[in-house]
Amino acid sequence: MTSNYYLEHEATHDEMEVIVEEQDFIQGIAELVPSVSQQDLMRYEVIRENFEGTQAKRNESEINTTLESSPERIMTKGKGKGKGKRK
Repeated sequence: MTSNYYLEHEATHDEMEVIVEEQDFIQGIAELVPSVSQQDLMRYEVIRENFEGTQAKRNESEINTTLESSPERIMTKGKGKGKGKRK
């Protein structure tokens, strides 16, 4: 029996009733885990800014700090897995 069949044909009204309270949202927020690290977020921001040709919205020292702390994560030039033209 699939869950869809059960919900459509077998479940009682009491089983179908869902009560969500503010506390449920508060608990959910407390349990959230970011899917992207702060370091990766900054890396993507730099890439976006370069792509759009815009000036950085945050100060230059913040970007430099990130680049110095993990250059291999931000500066990936020449480390791709694609088959480029060889000279």
